[in-house]
Amino acid sequence: MSDKHHIDAVTVEVIRNGLLAITEEMKTNLMRTAYNLIIYEALDFTVGLFTATGDTISIGLGLPMFIRGMAETVKAKIRHFGLENIHPGDILVTNDAYTTGSHLNHFTFTQPIYHQGEIIAFSCCMAHWLDVGGTLGQVTTDIFSEGIQIPIVKYQRAGVVNQDLVDIIAPRSPLSPLASAVLPSWSTVTAKTQCSARSR
Repeated sequence: MSDKHHIDAVTVEVIRNGLLAITEEMKTNLMRTAYNLIIYEALDFTVGLFTATGDTISIGLGLPMFIRGMAETVKAKIRHFGLENIHPGDILVTNDAYTTGSHLNHFTFTQPIYHQGEIIAFSCCMAHWLDVGGTLGQVTTDIFSEGIQIPIVKYQRAGVVNQDLVDIIAPRSPLSPLASAVLPSWSTVTAKTQCSARSR
């Protein structure tokens, strides 16, 4: 191996632990800003960093079951929009069960991370939404009874919240004020986490 491709063990460990620290800070921020006790008590969430193709880089672990679903969801969002249609300040969201591999309460928020004008990674959080509507206290027989389904869309476009989407989601929940308050806290963890500053 030529010297220009050689990376010493110390550098590898510094980078590895730096990436782990970023996702641990994402995890801490989400827990501290959560309105939902299912997040800050039961840890029903996970955050992570992913490559520009959606492969996992680092995970701030909440529930281990989210690890594969998050990576597949990031990849699905990339396929849906294409990298050329994802821009700075965009936040992509979905709770589609057939994409996330989970139930409709689990929303994922994903934001691109840029370096010199190019997408180099994505930050993502997948967490339990308090209430998505649907049938209460009964066994459902189809996904339509489980609550509102959000396809892959932009929750935020170029830094501006898609208020139409918020207005669609909020009335579907019996706990509408609390559910609406969750959106900004989750998207803030995805968008304004330390990973953005440290990636520069």
